[in-house]
Amino acid sequence: MKVKKLRMNYQQKDIKLKKTHGEHSGIHLILVTPDGLDGAADKRREGTVRLISNNY
Repeated sequence: MKVKKLRMNYQQKDIKLKKTHGEHSGIHLILVTPDGLDGAADKRREGTVRLISNNY
């Protein structure tokens, strides 16, 4: 149920998701919180940065 809810939330924000086969890693993430920044990166991959929301 959580996945379906997340998918609907992304679609409402016009974020396109696509089903893929094979490698699913390589995610880099920076989370902006009221207390500062938190983040993680898969160092096995080179990544790109995309702004999901600027409502912080």
